[in-house]
Amino acid sequence: MVIGGSALQNNSGICFGGNTGIDLLESLELCPISANTKLQNNKIINANRNPFDREISVNLPLNAHGYISDATGNIVIQAVTNESTNTTHLPPGLYFLIITTEHERHVIKMMKQ
Repeated sequence: MVIGGSALQNNSGICFGGNTGIDLLESLELCPISANTKLQNNKIINANRNPFDREISVNLPLNAHGYISDATGNIVIQAVTNESTNTTHLPPGLYFLIITTEHERHVIKMMKQ
């Protein structure tokens, strides 16, 4: 359990299944939120932290490619890898993490603080 709430943390420190029992800003610092999508083969892709600030971490399967576009559709980061992707050059706002495989395309909405 996290602080005085009902949320749990996974091995990566990501909260799930409840609340932290503290205010939102402190809650985001102690317990980052992830965004995820499920592929046809039941593999789950997680993008951590959301909202993000300096970097995004994504767990892409071997056959997937990821990139980030802004709200107008312009590609602002050409390649997202399994390593942390630096986002310090991006201004605050709405972004889309686009993940493609041979047969699928997934979009995860992300917010830069």
